[in-house]
Amino acid sequence: MSELTVSSALTTWNVDALSTLPACVCAVAYLLLARGTRVGIGTRIAFVTGCAIWWLATNSFTAVYGEVLFWVRSLTFVLLTVVTGFLLAAGRPVTVIASHRRAGRTLMRIGRTRIVRVLLSPLATSALMLVTPWLLFLTRGTPPPSTFPRWTARRRLFWSWPARSTSMRDSRWTRCRGIGTQDCRC
Repeated sequence: MSELTVSSALTTWNVDALSTLPACVCAVAYLLLARGTRVGIGTRIAFVTGCAIWWLATNSFTAVYGEVLFWVRSLTFVLLTVVTGFLLAAGRPVTVIASHRRAGRTLMRIGRTRIVRVLLSPLATSALMLVTPWLLFLTRGTPPPSTFPRWTARRRLFWSWPARSTSMRDSRWTRCRGIGTQDCRC
């Protein structure tokens, strides 16, 4: 894989159908449902922008380089959990769904169940937000940062240094007092 530059970031894409389809379906369904409601244009723009960032985070260079560079993977995580989540919530999708009579009644009936009230309680949602990064970054699905190329090179450099210095101890290069100097006549 080539080095990450502005040019490669703009030209490297990985179209993922598993994220493209739900993002597009959510945006289109939201816009169709929001047509007959009192939801403002700013709210609609927020929701569609959230779907667009969802799509970009899972299909652009962040999806490609996220497997190689840890900071890109972290950027993808922040985009998907913080930015996209905020914009989708700012779009007020529950209000849009509840504004239709039949869907509103069904939503209210589901919302009154004990399981939904427990799952949407402040304790459960806070625990989910605290546990999610740990599950994503500290499980086998995500390799540790030491396996990324730059970290691997640094680890090899530092961990193999004692072996390298002992094997070079008797060489002409290290017998001189001034290592690397031109005046060594060993």
